[in-house]
Amino acid sequence: ESGFAYNPADLSIATGDTVTFEGTASHPIQEVSEETWTNNGITPLAGGFAFESGSGTVVFPNTGVHYYVCSVHVALGMKGKITVGSPTA
Repeated sequence: ESGFAYNPADLSIATGDTVTFEGTASHPIQEVSEETWTNNGITPLAGGFAFESGSGTVVFPNTGVHYYVCSVHVALGMKGKITVGSPTA
């Protein structure tokens, strides 16, 4: 996190990669659906990741897009996206 933004806010990775969030408890992270993300909501995604401490590690085994927000500051635009693609040779 950097102020009221994630850095980077848009990340592209390959399947099997691990992402480590290094934040603070004042910016709890919540994975949400694309619709919730678009509407600046905080409804948790069933089975999604969440880190009340603002820090944590997630392994992404499948391709797809993962949306996440700061559940306290999403109205200020504090949200991010991780796009997981197939590994390249």
